[in-house]
Amino acid sequence: MKPKEDIHIMTQKQAKRSRPRRRRSTVTVLLITFVCAVGAVLLLYTILSAFGFHYVRSTSGDGVVKFLGWTNKDGSPVSGTLYYENGLTAVVDSEAGTVTFSNGNIYEGPMSGLLMHGQGKMTYRNGDVYEGTFTAGVITGYGKFTYSDYDVYEGNLLNGVKHGNGTYTWSDGSYYTGNFENGLKDGQGKQVWSDGASYSGTYHEDSRDGQGTYTFSDGSTYTGDVKYDVREGHGTFTWANGESYTGEFKNNQPNGQGEYSWPSGRKYTGQFRDGVIVEEDASALPSEPVSPIPDAAR
Repeated sequence: MKPKEDIHIMTQKQAKRSRPRRRRSTVTVLLITFVCAVGAVLLLYTILSAFGFHYVRSTSGDGVVKFLGWTNKDGSPVSGTLYYENGLTAVVDSEAGTVTFSNGNIYEGPMSGLLMHGQGKMTYRNGDVYEGTFTAGVITGYGKFTYSDYDVYEGNLLNGVKHGNGTYTWSDGSYYTGNFENGLKDGQGKQVWSDGASYSGTYHEDSRDGQGTYTFSDGSTYTGDVKYDVREGHGTFTWANGESYTGEFKNNQPNGQGEYSWPSGRKYTGQFRDGVIVEEDASALPSEPVSPIPDAAR
């Protein structure tokens, strides 16, 4: 029979063996795993950074631009991906000198940091091509747009829009040269149509408006008031045959008080309605007919 002391010792040992081991909770395990993962990522990023791999942010006219990839010593992207606030992404390949956007547009030219800057070329997915100045990531400065329908604009731009002096040439040979405001003809300008007719004068919000001179393809001219592409107000129309009318116009025609002159020296002063003399006094009517406004009038 074992002494009582031995029995007591054995009982303590058995008690120690029977105590359950403490297990780490799931939250603790996940937390340790997360910390280790973050540490591994930071370590990897630190190693990659030493070789030129960086995450960079910049601000342009389109908002914040982010870049993840390889950069040179001054922080300019060499190869990697640009991320824009509007959801666009772009792949940078400095060796090829291109930035290829996710919408299909391709930029060729220099960059300042993460932004297109300097003289470059943008080829759009729809076939339009721009060659000229880029400023802080946007088309601003002097440049040339060649559109897919063969129209061409060359001149000043602001945020990608015609602004300032420039020339727009249509595919049929017609052109406008003069001032633009927010993409619209505005201010002093001249438009020449393919048939040789022209207008030179003031524009407002893409319409001929103010004072100007029309020259028609047959040689006739009009100088005077224009409202929203219509000869309206006071002006002088001179026909190619030497006849002329000076007075009030409405809806492109002599309307109101005016004076009509013939090359013979004969004149008539009175009322006109839609280009025709109003017969107030038959004895005062001229024997010579009044010429119609040319069909080519614009």
